[in-house]
Amino acid sequence: MRLATTDTFKQLQNNNSKLKKVSEADLKKLQKILLEMICDFDKLCTKHDINYHLTGGSCLGAVRHDGFIPWDDDVDIDIPRKDYEKLKKVFNKELGEKYNFQSIDTNSTYSLIVPKIRKKGTIYRTKDDIGDEDAGIAIELCIIENTYDFVLMRWLQGVLSLMLGFINSCRNFYGKRKLYLEMAGDNKKIRRTFRIKIGLGFLFAWKSERGWAKAWDRINRMCKNDKSELVVVPVGRRHFFGEMYKREDFCEGVRHKFEGKDFLIPKEYDKYLRHMYGEYMKIPSDGKKETHVVFELDFGEK
Repeated sequence: MRLATTDTFKQLQNNNSKLKKVSEADLKKLQKILLEMICDFDKLCTKHDINYHLTGGSCLGAVRHDGFIPWDDDVDIDIPRKDYEKLKKVFNKELGEKYNFQSIDTNSTYSLIVPKIRKKGTIYRTKDDIGDEDAGIAIELCIIENTYDFVLMRWLQGVLSLMLGFINSCRNFYGKRKLYLEMAGDNKKIRRTFRIKIGLGFLFAWKSERGWAKAWDRINRMCKNDKSELVVVPVGRRHFFGEMYKREDFCEGVRHKFEGKDFLIPKEYDKYLRHMYGEYMKIPSDGKKETHVVFELDFGEK
């Protein structure tokens, strides 16, 4: 039985009374705000020589649509560890009036492994934000980590990352068990998978969700060699071994058009997108288009 649930959540239909269906008009407003956020982020990175690139669906949208995937409602950014550390030092001074920066190493109440930049005065509450006071419209930062040139050490780091990532997921399921089972509705297959992860999460409930996230983060960043041949994105959808790239291909970016602006994407974007999506220029059928579960949406308009 598959216990990976990322795709399951993305495909959940809005058949729960608590879930909000994002209208086409709201989606356009959301994308407009996200574009503004990327512009601010890009200006900051350019000013301070911080490397980054659009990743996942945002990179796909840039190449296939010259902007957002028409039905997409989020932005994904990859950033190397050393550049992420530079970003933390300058963010609040440069953009703190407009945005909140969330990460497990800067916020004592934040428990997610993926750092987020949130627009103040807005709300975009997903399953991950239930119970959090700050749930503004966000862009996510997936950290590109070094990994070892020595195969055995690379394997050890990868196995530990996968183990702690799975524990972290199960622990989160246990913490939000009531909500997740409600989201599963009457789908017996999904409910069974969710119950198994909740049960496993109970075994790890002796440590907090934040505690497990910090343990996972320590393993992901354990290699300090900024010149290693390979890099990884352990928190990406394909996890440690599925998102392993040559540094020279993945960490160097090129500018590409995106909604009339231009932002960085991986230099070898064709190789990257084929790895992630296969024939990525083909538009998926309606049934395979990813949607996100939203509980609350507020643009902060007066």
